[in-house]
Amino acid sequence: EIVMANVSGIPAPRLLSTTNQMTNAAAGNTNRATGSMNGRNLTQIKTPQSMIDNASEELTTSLESKSSDDFAIKDRKRQGKGSDSLLKMVQEYTELTNDDTRNAKRAMLSQVLRASQSSQDVLEKTLEQFSNKTDAWASLAEIAQEYGAESPQPTGLKSVLDAMETLENEFGDEIKAGLKGALNSKEFTDIGSAAQLRDLYTTTVTITAAPDAVLARLLEEYESDDDLDRAIDFLLSTLGGELESADPSMDKVHLQSVMGDIEKTQQLHSSHKQCTTALSRWKEKHKGGGENSTLTPLEMMRELIALKNENFISPSSIDKIVDQADPQDIEKEVLFLQEMLAAVRKFPIMVFDNVENRVRVMGAVQDAVDDAVRREDEFLFQKEHPDVPLQPDENNIQ
Repeated sequence: EIVMANVSGIPAPRLLSTTNQMTNAAAGNTNRATGSMNGRNLTQIKTPQSMIDNASEELTTSLESKSSDDFAIKDRKRQGKGSDSLLKMVQEYTELTNDDTRNAKRAMLSQVLRASQSSQDVLEKTLEQFSNKTDAWASLAEIAQEYGAESPQPTGLKSVLDAMETLENEFGDEIKAGLKGALNSKEFTDIGSAAQLRDLYTTTVTITAAPDAVLARLLEEYESDDDLDRAIDFLLSTLGGELESADPSMDKVHLQSVMGDIEKTQQLHSSHKQCTTALSRWKEKHKGGGENSTLTPLEMMRELIALKNENFISPSSIDKIVDQADPQDIEKEVLFLQEMLAAVRKFPIMVFDNVENRVRVMGAVQDAVDDAVRREDEFLFQKEHPDVPLQPDENNIQ
């Protein structure tokens, strides 16, 4: 008979199902689980930690499709063993996210789940207390470890392990991403708690969104540009760690795609800062913008970058942005366009895809500035010389 024990960081072979292990335990065989492999009798020394390892060793999942566009939580297939230190991750996660409220909920749940009940009931009761899937799974892992260390073991242990497996099957990527995000939050406590950064990372990698939509979400969450920059640094740091890891939360093709989008988001934020500065100067220094002004820095940035998609950038496309700004008079319009030109000149080339697009957009805004200046000159000339008719060619204006 070969005796096998779990070595820290190396999951033992899964000889028996969790159900069979618990059947053996109920019969008083609490320290060993037996089975066979290649015709030989095997015994696995069973510890509380090994039960957690067995329940969670398949948490790492892969996407059914390698296309990032087709990515969805439900589109996955089970992957083989690959979580070599998941219990340690859970312990670190608990240390980072624990507070009095979470401790109270987990303690109450531990008492409620001791009695035998269906795994579905366990799952529902857990999700009532912990709506976040990573939090729910980690709490069940803590409870399972607690139950496994007791003698006799509570009758509810099997259902707890089954509920963990159900969560893994349905939300494996989300759970693992949450663990990774929380564990990487230690260097970014200045912008949020471990739970907040866990949610930020999980949302970012599990919900496909365009870079400008990601920026819009970050702008809602972070008031200062410095904090938003730090949030982007956190996302890039966590993604970089995942891509270097042998045990990432998701398919690396998808994670690489997300990282590319976040890098674009970083460039968009740089552009957004320029638009914020331009609008602030125009409104505060030049007193621009009337009651009907609806233009925001985000919308201004989006409109300017969208011009790259036009084969011929018509003056009406620039007029659309000006109308949203509501300059009220020609002088304010000139000042607005000049501020907008100064802003777009500082946009990173990357947001326009190439230098040619950048030159075309800047040229269109420059043309709009020139046209507005011409109209302002006409207005001022006519104001000073009301009896002198304007010449059709602006170059003839005296």
